Amino acid sequence: MSTNDMYQGVKVKSAAYRRWEMQVARGLPDLELPKDKRLAVRAIVRYSNKASDLDNCCKSMLDVLQKRYKFDDKNVYVLKLYKVIVPKGQEGLTLKITELEETKWQKFVNEKLLPILQSFLPKLAVKF
Repeated sequence: MSTNDMYQGVKVKSAAYRRWEMQVARGLPDLELPKDKRLAVRAIVRYSNKASDLDNCCKSMLDVLQKRYKFDDKNVYVLKLYKVIVPKGQEGLTLKITELEETKWQKFVNEKLLPILQSFLPKLAVKF
């Protein structure tokens, strides 16, 4: 289910969230990202609270990256997240964004990913 479906297309950003978006966007370096290429995003997420869910940062992180670098996050094909617990005041993100080479990506999908997925079927197969 998409975020749009979860919220029926209606989302209102809080003032705190808008401030956070601006703060993060300002802290990002100037980069030129390809507009229509497949991308991989790797992130180390630094939380001070062990109870923080790793996946909570995904949508907001991609939205800020998309806005800052003017690319469509539909082109993110790989998203790797790592959670690290840090002292209060040291929270944040460390990011790496790379272009996926088509031949390497397709080789990975065919040789590694599909066999792994097929080994899970039908146990974890869910259609959406």
